[in-house]
Amino acid sequence: MSDLAQRVLQAAAEQAWPDDDAIAEAVLDAALRQFELFGIAKSTVEDIAKRAKVARVTVYRRFPGKDALVEAVVLRELRRFQADLAAAMAPFEHPEDQLTEGFVFTLRTARSHGLFTRLLESEPDEVLPHLIGDGAPFLDLGRAFVAARMVAELDDGRSYDEMLVAADVASRVVISLAIAPGGLVDFDDDEAARAFARNHLVRILEL
Repeated sequence: MSDLAQRVLQAAAEQAWPDDDAIAEAVLDAALRQFELFGIAKSTVEDIAKRAKVARVTVYRRFPGKDALVEAVVLRELRRFQADLAAAMAPFEHPEDQLTEGFVFTLRTARSHGLFTRLLESEPDEVLPHLIGDGAPFLDLGRAFVAARMVAELDDGRSYDEMLVAADVASRVVISLAIAPGGLVDFDDDEAARAFARNHLVRILEL
């Protein structure tokens, strides 16, 4: 995993403001909605302060500037996604079922997430480098997550490094389907997505 991906993962596991800081949460809620409606490039700290119904100085006391707000919003969304993904996979005992349900949940979330879909539409040049290509942090995170999960769940003697190749292919498939809707399979149908995962994605990880 790249250093950037490790920092993203560590930051997503931590929270830089207290749980009881209702103002910080309100500011982040407002920032998320602002970014969903207008994108990041066209949003200002003043816009976010107005939407949160607080003064700009109140925002700056918690977040040094727009870049810090963007990072906090993204990390909070990643933190929520990680928790929801774990919950979606938890009821299933067999690793094949965990992968299948994780795939369905991830694809459904990516295709319906307001901020993600907005940025893909309005600011793809800012988003895509984080998803694909060498050193892309979210590709690194997906690859590392899948490989670690499979090493823990599959008792076939493969090491983490050996599992990374299969995990890389699987992660690239998921990202490609998330950013390029359409094709021969209706991935908006959960059952069709499950069938695809069982017939193709699980087999990749068994190679």
